[in-house]
Amino acid sequence: MKLLLNTVPEDRRFKGALAGILRGDHNCVVTTTPCDQTKLLALAGRPEVKADAILCNNPETLKQLVPGTGNPSDWRGSILRFSIPVLCVAPLHHIHSVPHGEWLFKHDLSKLSCIRSPAQKLNWKPIQSYGELRNLFNLHRTTSLFLVIDIETDKQNQIDTIGFTFFDGEFHNYVVPFYPEDYREQDDLPKVIEFLREFLSSTDMPKCFHNGAYDNYYLLRYGIACRNYILDTEYLWYCLYSELPKSLAFVSSMLLYDTYYWK
Repeated sequence: MKLLLNTVPEDRRFKGALAGILRGDHNCVVTTTPCDQTKLLALAGRPEVKADAILCNNPETLKQLVPGTGNPSDWRGSILRFSIPVLCVAPLHHIHSVPHGEWLFKHDLSKLSCIRSPAQKLNWKPIQSYGELRNLFNLHRTTSLFLVIDIETDKQNQIDTIGFTFFDGEFHNYVVPFYPEDYREQDDLPKVIEFLREFLSSTDMPKCFHNGAYDNYYLLRYGIACRNYILDTEYLWYCLYSELPKSLAFVSSMLLYDTYYWK
């Protein structure tokens, strides 16, 4: 596979280390010019390059390709699905300066084998009424093998929304808002909270979180206590790789081929 690497000038000295990792499996052309999307794709498409994919860890380029600051360490492992796909990678000096840097770089390069595979579409249903929530959740009350829960909070440290994923052989995804104006009836939110108190404290299905101590402290502020919280993907990841970062973004970047940093 032919690659174009858009990096920073100070990382040029690690071209030898990069060649050692690629081991002839990939032919890589290196550029240090900051680019927007149009210029980057034009560089990759030049006759002397003809890249099948682009590697990028140049923060000035990433700023023009993604939202936010374009920090390469945040975006590494993400695939940007342009006409020539872009795989975001960590700075090359991490190969030597970070204990797991070379291992991580090789792991990210393994995504080149599926870089043109379409991303899986995630479908979810926003809940708009108490009756809708009650009916849908009661359908899953006795059939789900486990329930995954993730809360989102606002700047006032109040719960904004809660994501619920029931698994019964298939995934069923729901987003439950915690603002009264998000419901059809103004008095629905107190009923929703009361239903969640009953549902989460009475159902035996295993409950799963990522760093669930955080989520459960917030839920307890609303009087919501989860029965059978016995699965936690952060703790499971720690059991596998205790020395690696454990954030949801990092774990997703390792386990999902189609991950995309969302912040």
